[in-house]
Amino acid sequence: MDAQQFLAEFGHIANAPGGIGKLRELILELAIRGELVATSVHATNAGTLLSEIDRFRKELVGAGKLRRPTPQPEIENSELTFKLPENWAFERLGNVCEIVRGVTFPSSKKQTSRSSGVVACLRTSNVQAEIDWDDLIFIEPELVGRADQWVEKGDTMISMANSYELVGKVISLHTSHVA
Repeated sequence: MDAQQFLAEFGHIANAPGGIGKLRELILELAIRGELVATSVHATNAGTLLSEIDRFRKELVGAGKLRRPTPQPEIENSELTFKLPENWAFERLGNVCEIVRGVTFPSSKKQTSRSSGVVACLRTSNVQAEIDWDDLIFIEPELVGRADQWVEKGDTMISMANSYELVGKVISLHTSHVA
């Protein structure tokens, strides 16, 4: 299907049962493959960018601002299911960002209403199209074991556990609700 045919059929596709979901999947797949942007010969090579990220992360580790990253396995050829544009590269997420697991605590330590001396705790169910601020639980701040577990503006949350419907949902925290 070419672009003109797609646009001509867009209404039929969008109105079909599950059509919007299928369109989202298609757009995501095309974006991942680099098929939604024009390739420029002047674009920075992904290898150069990845080297800069690696150098910057090493500086942060050396300054004590970032934990030493967990070594990631090389990407095997069997994992490469499609060809990327020339200047792009596959990379493990753990090599380009810090992955911080959430807070673990006994169920008896959570509260469903805000009170003095507790803080909001975001869970995987709070990660939707945007943060669901109406379904929070609250915990004592002492249960947050490390400084990097406090959510800050600019952080990105990825739902990594729970259910099929929630795992993989992503949201960038740029809202004024975040300290």
